[in-house]
Amino acid sequence: MTPVLPSVNAALNATAAVLLVWGYTLIRRKRIATHRKVMIAAFITSCLFLVCYIVYHAQVGSVRFQKTGAIRTVYLSILGTHTVLAAVVPVLAIITLRRGLPDRALDAADLAVRERDGGGGVRDAVSLVVSAALPR
Repeated sequence: MTPVLPSVNAALNATAAVLLVWGYTLIRRKRIATHRKVMIAAFITSCLFLVCYIVYHAQVGSVRFQKTGAIRTVYLSILGTHTVLAAVVPVLAIITLRRGLPDRALDAADLAVRERDGGGGVRDAVSLVVSAALPR
């Protein structure tokens, strides 16, 4: 089973990426109901990827990068940022789902209005994420 899991992981990851782009185009076209379904499918696909990824690495163990020099530095830099994002993105995805499923799109719309009116930016985006994490 282990030899096939990298291909399954790649297919699941690619499928999730396609679903995310499709969801983005749907929301830009204001097709909210379809967007919601596609985003749920993307989340489920990503969860399946995570399960397969953990199963694969539980069987294979740690794989050490063998090369040295500049390429090792580049690889470890990418791996480091990937690891941080892999830890943060699921939390943000769950927060987003928690807010989007009961139709709490007002916060996102409010942020867009602030951006249009000259506000917005990183401070408001951080404020939106923090407020999303807080219970209502």
